[in-house]
Amino acid sequence: PVTRKAVRERLDLTVCGVPCAWFHHISPTTREYLKGSGLSITLGNEQLAAAKKGMRVPRVLSCAHRHDFDTFRDATGMIAVTPAWQCLTRHGRKVVPQARTTVGMIVYDWRGKKDGELPDLHPILCTAPEPAEETL
Repeated sequence: PVTRKAVRERLDLTVCGVPCAWFHHISPTTREYLKGSGLSITLGNEQLAAAKKGMRVPRVLSCAHRHDFDTFRDATGMIAVTPAWQCLTRHGRKVVPQARTTVGMIVYDWRGKKDGELPDLHPILCTAPEPAEETL
């Protein structure tokens, strides 16, 4: 639709018979071993909230905010977190100091799928080189 908005907080689409939702925010995490929990929680919460209100239940979620590619899939759907689209600039601030930057994108591929089937994901990733160690 023509909204005359440069950005939107959320984009709901049905692609190849699959209800999808794209939005920015997902809970950040500073613990590598908890990344999957946040993804499954976000997918479940989104689906339950939609079902409780009698709205269409998304099966594919795509979000950002963590700036590192990750994905989770279960019997009800899938969620993917996009990597950063650029490295940190002088205008930003790194919130999680130990995080390693990955720049890239995700291709959601429905080629060869039947209507209603979940897509294949093709991440295109580039990990930033490690900064040079400073010596004193």
